[in-house]
Amino acid sequence: MDLIPFDAKPSDLAFYDAQMRALDTVTSPGEAKHLYDVGDLLAHTAKRAKRGWDRQQRWAGFRLLAFHRLGEILGPLVIRHCPKKSLDGIEAFTLKAHGISYDLSSEAQKIAAYPRHMVEAFIAHATKYRVEITTRNFKRYAGDLLVATTFHPSAARKDEQPIRVCYADPPYLGCAHHYRDHPNAWEWNDPERHRRLIEQLGDEFPDGWALSCGGASHHVIRSMCPDTCRTGIWTKPFAGTRPNIDPTFAWEAVIWCGGHRRRDADGAIHDWVAANIPLARGMMGVKPREVCRWIFALLKLRPGDELVDLFPGSGAVTAAWQEWIDETPT
Repeated sequence: MDLIPFDAKPSDLAFYDAQMRALDTVTSPGEAKHLYDVGDLLAHTAKRAKRGWDRQQRWAGFRLLAFHRLGEILGPLVIRHCPKKSLDGIEAFTLKAHGISYDLSSEAQKIAAYPRHMVEAFIAHATKYRVEITTRNFKRYAGDLLVATTFHPSAARKDEQPIRVCYADPPYLGCAHHYRDHPNAWEWNDPERHRRLIEQLGDEFPDGWALSCGGASHHVIRSMCPDTCRTGIWTKPFAGTRPNIDPTFAWEAVIWCGGHRRRDADGAIHDWVAANIPLARGMMGVKPREVCRWIFALLKLRPGDELVDLFPGSGAVTAAWQEWIDETPT
């Protein structure tokens, strides 16, 4: 795909429509980066030359959509090919080969964590109320919208009957090499496998569910979840270090949805917890007792509820659940 000439007319709606059609079909990071550059160039040109607010907003909106698409494409590639050497005969992916900086990749993937319909809603909102279309303004809009959607009174449960929920702790995206003895571990390096799991959780557990994921892949997993989900953080005061990762990832995410409505007796609960990793358990990814109890509190679980541990592993979650229902008042 060739760069557009600098004398191209940004007022040409046919050219704009052609770029939008190209954006709908783009599949490679290089092409998505080019479309982002087109939008960035024409938006800045319209702004500097004072060629009209509508023209500036049109190309700023296109730039944001291209940025979102770039993040969608980069997310699975960066996770799946994070080792320098190739995996399974597939040539390793590098940002440099496509002229993409690390900072640009990181920011694009953050934008892609939001669904496209939210980006389009922001562009319509910004056009109507004459708000400049920038990534910063989009993040503010998206944050306000998610909070309003999550805490809207109509979203509260209308009954307090026992509920059936699920906790899923699969092998994290891009971490299959930690489970070499597991016959199906490598399928979890495919983002589509995680997408199917999230769809299963929503279909089979409408009362609520919680899903653990790694800090490095959280933005990919979160983008697959419904808008009404929230994210909690498990921080690790003591965490192992790796020479090729700096700073060290010392947190993991828990995405949850649903659960009981809060009662006064439940007390306050934060969307984060600090707990050290359990040692000498003989298995990768075991959750400490404090994290398990925190997840139960996020969902406001009570005696009589049913918890399905989809990946039982060491049995730590089941043990913590039994302790929780024995201690929690009805």
